[in-house]
Amino acid sequence: VHLALNDLADMDNDMKKRMYTIPVLYGVDGTIRWIVAFAALHAVGLVLLVGHRSTNVIMGGICAFLFLSVAVCYVIRRKDAIGGVRALPFAHMSLLTYALTFLIGTVL
Repeated sequence: VHLALNDLADMDNDMKKRMYTIPVLYGVDGTIRWIVAFAALHAVGLVLLVGHRSTNVIMGGICAFLFLSVAVCYVIRRKDAIGGVRALPFAHMSLLTYALTFLIGTVL
């Protein structure tokens, strides 16, 4: 999801450099479908892990997924590079939240 958002934000540059990234290959609509599909797959993975982790890890995972959901909503609402740019901070917060959650879950 993060890589597709990043590529969406920089699609014009990728086209100029003839780089075959997800937005260049599938277009904006295909990239949005890619992002939504992998976010849904991510949700399935989160549900599967719920029974195997502590409450802190579950709550952190839910918070991270909420950040990811906001990023996906930005991209769905604004179907262009600006939507990708606005979504990236939320995707980064999601990654940071997951990393901190896993570290905390490992220590505690």
